[in-house]
Amino acid sequence: MSLVKVNKKLVDSWSIPHIIIGYLFGRYTELTLPQFTLLNGGWEIFENTVLKKHYDIFNTPFGRETVYESPGNSVMDFLITEAGYIIGSELKNLEDLRKDRTKLYAEAEKYAMENGKKFLVAGTPFFDNRWYHECGDVNVDINWSPCENFIQADIQNLHMFKDKEFGSVFASHVLEHVDDIEKAFQELNRVADKVFVAYPNPKYMSRYFPFDHKWIIYSAPPETDYLEYRRINGR
Repeated sequence: MSLVKVNKKLVDSWSIPHIIIGYLFGRYTELTLPQFTLLNGGWEIFENTVLKKHYDIFNTPFGRETVYESPGNSVMDFLITEAGYIIGSELKNLEDLRKDRTKLYAEAEKYAMENGKKFLVAGTPFFDNRWYHECGDVNVDINWSPCENFIQADIQNLHMFKDKEFGSVFASHVLEHVDDIEKAFQELNRVADKVFVAYPNPKYMSRYFPFDHKWIIYSAPPETDYLEYRRINGR
């Protein structure tokens, strides 16, 4: 007859499969965090009800004895799996951002060249292997940029440029930082024939970070002609 034990450890050898499973769901599926949380919670309930009588088979680290999870162990398994999902989804997000920036930059540059006008890049380019895009004909940023064609300027006030002076502008992760997003968007449209906006994907937690992000952007050119956004509470 099997003995009965209760696993009171918060973290045990089963924590590793939990974080791996969470990571794989985050990295390679299209489930949102709320959807995955429901799935993860449902599994923990299923595990502690239907599978409870079979723990002598499933909990192999404890041998052939029947081992029940303590509430603390179940909650920790749930949280560890959630952490794995967040890690996987944010790594997926970083890869998607890199692809989006590269694609949008190429489209914006091509549009300006085809119209015989200069190409404006708003925001500091990233020069490492993951994020690389170039400086355009003119680069503006409110702080500093390594570009030789850099002009220090706030995109909420681009008075130094004439109306439609540029064929296109590539605004690379700048609109979510400004105080007056409408004014900044109007200025970009004033100085360029067409606006291309790269912004944090609203599906991911990184939309809130760094902490100077003031807006969540849901759609923007060239995906749409308009800007759809909302203010982050308290920022």
